[in-house]
Amino acid sequence: LLYYDAANLFGMLPLQRLGKGVIDPTHDYEQVDEIQFVISTPADTMTWRIVTSLEAVFFFHPNAKVIIYSNSIPKRDTMFDIFVEAGYDLDIKNYSFTGLLKSTTQFLEDDQRQLFLKRLESQVKQQHWWVHEADLVRLLILEQRGGVMMDTDLHLLQPIPSSFMNVVGWTTKDYDKIGTAFVAFEAHNPFLQKVIVDAVDLNNNHYDKD
Repeated sequence: LLYYDAANLFGMLPLQRLGKGVIDPTHDYEQVDEIQFVISTPADTMTWRIVTSLEAVFFFHPNAKVIIYSNSIPKRDTMFDIFVEAGYDLDIKNYSFTGLLKSTTQFLEDDQRQLFLKRLESQVKQQHWWVHEADLVRLLILEQRGGVMMDTDLHLLQPIPSSFMNVVGWTTKDYDKIGTAFVAFEAHNPFLQKVIVDAVDLNNNHYDKD
């Protein structure tokens, strides 16, 4: 059943409301039930592009829980309120960067962690640090609890199957560079742990948009 009044609320997409546990008959495979985002930029940078990204998520995953991790977006009085008011399961959660780092004791040496935290004070002043913070937070959360992470400027074209795990997307058409725009991993994945170790060990005070 499609609620066309939802299209009037959200824009062009007539969002689906299938009921708890009901699978879209046009995609008869098991689908993920949780999708996560990380937003590290100020609240005034939120645009309609992010809203349409969420529209696409709820269009294909109407019963999913969507979690936005952000320390800058309030839980109420934002452009995301309308999703909650319409009955979709969206939650905004704060994160602790240092707290997430402390959860890496099983694979990250304490001296590595302490050295990274010591450098952090100067790193956060870099112009594009927010990009790298978002990337690291994504990886740390996925390593801890697993699941699917998306960039807020991506738009789904079909439901994500639950079997779609331990994958990372290419960022160039030449398939020579991977990124965190779309990542789906099980918790405590060794590849994620290795990437986090390498990122923490990277002694680089110059951050650019890449």
